[in-house]
Amino acid sequence: MSGVYQLKYRDGRVEECFGGRGYYYVLESKALFSFLPVPSWCHHCKSIQLAEDLMKPSEIEAELKLIDEPNSEWYRRYPRGRAPGEDSRIRERLRNQLSLWARRKNLPRCLVCGLPGVSFFVEGKWTPHPGSGEEALFSCVAICSDGFAMRFFDPDGVELTLTETERKHCRSLVDAAKNL
Repeated sequence: MSGVYQLKYRDGRVEECFGGRGYYYVLESKALFSFLPVPSWCHHCKSIQLAEDLMKPSEIEAELKLIDEPNSEWYRRYPRGRAPGEDSRIRERLRNQLSLWARRKNLPRCLVCGLPGVSFFVEGKWTPHPGSGEEALFSCVAICSDGFAMRFFDPDGVELTLTETERKHCRSLVDAAKNL
């Protein structure tokens, strides 16, 4: 599922933006790491485009420490009652993202032009629009089940040009993960 976002301006205008799903980093021949891109301002495209949404390594490390403390703030934000094994899946996802950062040379990229140089909107707070400077409120207003992109990227966020055999292999990894 991907998000439906709204960008509201002080003059009453509303702009809808949509997230995406079906985006994967190929970490090695047998490992994929899925990610959900979010709408951001691309300084090269001069428009709102989907971009990689990655936590900073320091944020990831702090989150991992909190997960290891049963009485931490993390457990207040994500109360017990989650599905069995959910903590382990979250921990693995964070470790994968940390591993991804160890291989990266660039900051997050625009998924349209492929270049780094994106500014993210601050969710739930009136802030200057990265392109125009006018105040805007960015928020996720719904979840939708749009199309499945099925796009693959190297750890640095560069889209891969795969042979049909490589694409089939990556699809089989996606299908295997769905069946877990």
